[in-house]
Amino acid sequence: MAVVEVNISYQHSADPAKFGQYSLSLTDNAGQTKDVELKFNFDDLWRIARDTSSVAFDFLVFAMSVYNADRAVSRAKYSEEGWKRNIHLRVPVVNVAAMERGLESFRSAVVFLTGDVWNIEFVQAAPYNYAPPRIQFENLQDYDRVSLFSGGLDSLIGFIDGCVQLPAGKKVLLISHAELGKEGKDQTRILRRCEHNGLFNGQYDRAFISAGLKLHRGNTLETEATFRARSILFFAAGIYCASAISPNKSLIIPENGTISLNIPLDKGRRSACSTRTTHPVFLRRLQSALNSIGIQNTLENPYQLKSKKDMVDDCCQDAARKRALVLLCSESCSCAKRSHKRYWNRRNVLN
Repeated sequence: MAVVEVNISYQHSADPAKFGQYSLSLTDNAGQTKDVELKFNFDDLWRIARDTSSVAFDFLVFAMSVYNADRAVSRAKYSEEGWKRNIHLRVPVVNVAAMERGLESFRSAVVFLTGDVWNIEFVQAAPYNYAPPRIQFENLQDYDRVSLFSGGLDSLIGFIDGCVQLPAGKKVLLISHAELGKEGKDQTRILRRCEHNGLFNGQYDRAFISAGLKLHRGNTLETEATFRARSILFFAAGIYCASAISPNKSLIIPENGTISLNIPLDKGRRSACSTRTTHPVFLRRLQSALNSIGIQNTLENPYQLKSKKDMVDDCCQDAARKRALVLLCSESCSCAKRSHKRYWNRRNVLN
């Protein structure tokens, strides 16, 4: 199987107030090279974590690199049988020795996640000179819970459950990611409706990361649209913030157990053809990698043994959570597939 070489590089900004520029260079076995700049807007996360020197930031850069490599290497063009690719990825990190302690576990986790052959190499990065002067920092002691927030129904229920269970004076920190834009709109609509209805006032903040390929008109890179690596970037954004709050702060991953396992219902969905974004095997391997590099924050899915119906039923067990769910569920969009809701003939099931 031909190897696709993917190299991630970073160009420092001359202005310390501005973060520099990551780029991706792809070279195939024919020697053809294609380059593309990468989006990496992490201002919201910086407001929480405030660092570019920790292994948590290295993990964020690694996850961003895996996510973009997965997007940049077309399965149709670079696989032999239409799916599996062989990718050699080089990632610049500040703490090379620490990251190499988790290398095999990272590789094993990513192999399971995307269904490809991965060879991962960490290379030494120069210290970052990023020091934005005008970003207002948050009080980290305010946050009792860090939870992923995609805009789907499961993450909405995780948000509601988290707010209802908060101790007085504490907040939920919601971690969001969007590359294409539509995901961010779902998240914003939910939170806007909360504001308009006085729901959970002062009980949450959202930290947002936008990362992906900077594709311009005329770009000849053939991209991959299966997004198999999207969850590792999502998790890394959460771990970056959770580890800054406390080494004991878990990252909540609200996903029903049925979709987490994503049991193949026909022969066409076997193996990695079904997504493994929150599969227990992937979470276990990634947790092992994090522990190996010195990150003790845990990845926790409290809904692993529940179906989506179980999650909805449990959320409706008390009046406060049911009111919030009925009010907000029409703005949620699982898997960012709006057409699924548009043609769903049971949209008013909670009414």
